[in-house]
Amino acid sequence: MIFDDIKSIEAVLDWHYCQDNSINVSFLSYNFVIFKGIFNPFVAPTGYLSLLFAIIPNLFKNKKILDIGAGSGIPSILFMLNGAKYVLGIDINPDAIENANYNKKINKIKNIEFIESDLFENIKLIIFDFDIYFANLPLLESFHGYENYYNDKNLNNTFFDIDYKTLRGFIKCSEQILSHDRNKKIYLCSTSFSKSIETIIYNEFKSITLKDFLVLKSNNIELKIFQIKII
Repeated sequence: MIFDDIKSIEAVLDWHYCQDNSINVSFLSYNFVIFKGIFNPFVAPTGYLSLLFAIIPNLFKNKKILDIGAGSGIPSILFMLNGAKYVLGIDINPDAIENANYNKKINKIKNIEFIESDLFENIKLIIFDFDIYFANLPLLESFHGYENYYNDKNLNNTFFDIDYKTLRGFIKCSEQILSHDRNKKIYLCSTSFSKSIETIIYNEFKSITLKDFLVLKSNNIELKIFQIKII
């Protein structure tokens, strides 16, 4: 699927800052809050990419989904509203987990949980239990130009993946999951650094390939959601 711009999302999305620097978000007929200090995904086109993915018809119906890098929980909740059977959202940032649980509460969503975890560290016993895996990872590999975020641990973990350590860990686990069951579906939300991702995977993971699943063109940049497949 290819989208030439973000107008289809902007037409049904509204967000604005409040006096306490939290952010109120309205999408379709649902309302969310992004707490102060939690990354606002809508300052970059990748946030719109996640929303486009979350509302794809029939993809999530009756499926168990693992949302990796769940942030404020908005895509996770949309997965449930779009027919998922169960969603587990994980994030390394404990404040993001608190935020996600708040959005779960105000939208009265059942069969969804949020757990603090560095990738799969705290869910190793259930790693093979899901039908769909969706990852929105920190994919900036350098602090250059972003030095103000360096000393904030939570923002540091949100933005930066030095030497792509997190990406490599995710791909390695994806390889194990797909070797266990080829029918699992694993998706990775990319940024404008998608060429770096492709280079790492093709050079270091010979049994893995990438397929463009969803492409959003914005300001001459192609943002992608890849489907990870085993050869």
